[in-house]
Amino acid sequence: MPPTIEVDIKDILTQINQKLDTIGRDVVDLKVGQARLEEKQVRLEENQARLEEKMSSLENRLEEKLSSLENRLEEKILTVQSLLEQRLSSVDKRLDNQEFLNRTVVAALMGALLIGLAKMFGFIGNP
Repeated sequence: MPPTIEVDIKDILTQINQKLDTIGRDVVDLKVGQARLEEKQVRLEENQARLEEKMSSLENRLEEKLSSLENRLEEKILTVQSLLEQRLSSVDKRLDNQEFLNRTVVAALMGALLIGLAKMFGFIGNP
């Protein structure tokens, strides 16, 4: 014959009520924790939106500054280019003058040399 266990229903109901109370507290704790997490998520989303706004603002400012720097650099390059062209033109003119002088001096030296040779060989008389 199987053993019989006598348990009072009142005791069983008390245990069930205690477990239900514990489960109820756990559910309340979970709901409170979920509410806190949802609050944190909302704050994180707000912070993310602010950060994206700041990044966009910084990006725009950076683009403006880069554009300004590019324009200034282009102006400087054009100024330097113009100055270099002027100086190159000036140097070119000086070089043309120098070449003319060099040719004149060489022609004069050649003439003097030819006259000296002609005198030396007697083609031209001594006065």
